Amino acid sequence: MASSPRSRPDLLVRQMLEESGTGPITAADASFVPMSRALRIPIERIAPNPDNPRKSFEGLADLAASTGDRGLLQPLVVRRDPERPGYYVTIAGSRRLMTALLVYQGDLPASQQWVATLPCVADEVDSDAFADTLAENMARQDLSRAEVMEAVLRLAPG
Repeated sequence: MASSPRSRPDLLVRQMLEESGTGPITAADASFVPMSRALRIPIERIAPNPDNPRKSFEGLADLAASTGDRGLLQPLVVRRDPERPGYYVTIAGSRRLMTALLVYQGDLPASQQWVATLPCVADEVDSDAFADTLAENMARQDLSRAEVMEAVLRLAPG
């Protein structure tokens, strides 16, 4: 008997929930659709975006302490690195990546396990990564005026 297109994702979700040990599977759980773009990527395979409009990264030590205790609570958004197959570059989450790197390079094995692989959503849409990164950073409202102006000038046609 062939499975319907809908039953396969339902089976995958059911299997994932059973493996996670979160308890009995409900009807609502079974209706979840897995994301094919969700990945856990080894930290060594992810690089900060070199075109990030943010130049100042303050408060990373405090964030690293929290990350070391619980891991990343929000996934990174990444794109494949066109120059290095098997590697990714951040679109959103460079600060999270930097804090995870601080933890990973630290000397606490219990904390290192939290960040050895990072939750990511791989964005394969062919768009302007710089504009996406700028939009993500501007939403946080803590870019300096100089960083905003430099970014806007860079985006301006001409």
